[in-house]
Amino acid sequence: MLNLDRLKKTLKSGKSPDALWEFDVDDLWLKDAEAMYRSWYEYHRSDVFTEAVFIEAMENVARVIDSIGSYDLEAQPKVPKIFDDEWQAIKDFVADGLQRKVKKGVIPARGHTLEEYIERIKMELEVFKLTRTLDYMLCCYDFVKWAKDNDVEVGAGRGSVGSCLIAYLLGITEIDPIRWGLFLERFINKSRIAKLDFSLG
Repeated sequence: MLNLDRLKKTLKSGKSPDALWEFDVDDLWLKDAEAMYRSWYEYHRSDVFTEAVFIEAMENVARVIDSIGSYDLEAQPKVPKIFDDEWQAIKDFVADGLQRKVKKGVIPARGHTLEEYIERIKMELEVFKLTRTLDYMLCCYDFVKWAKDNDVEVGAGRGSVGSCLIAYLLGITEIDPIRWGLFLERFINKSRIAKLDFSLG
């Protein structure tokens, strides 16, 4: 438990609040049934939390544990396959996004050319193809599009995803990396084969 009065004083003094956490119990570990009963008896016994309630709760926990079968967890993350031809799908969505932004007059940004955008798109598509992250991009495109279509608030794009032109053209972010001089390598590059991580809050 955190003592709020002491926290206020500590914060005003500029000291770290880490030492202010206080616990009323000193038995915070995984317990067997006997230790659980002892803990209930010493700390939690009341008119509401009676022995009958405690025993019923323990029996329910045992029932849940007994109902769990054995299973193996796969180490590799899986992304749903939304489109049969992911390569064609992403190219179509990017072309559509580029066309709409050109029509709106936001691309090309001042001081840049449409050719710069086209070259950047080609480079980014190759990187996504090489790193096998087309499925993730399309999955994010799909749920962000659904969110926007259903009036669910989505952030403009926080962190390294803002350096991705394709994310901008897909509507995943609202940041034009060419306008702001951002490099894709901050987000993903050919030498780092890793799953992407979008911050959309």
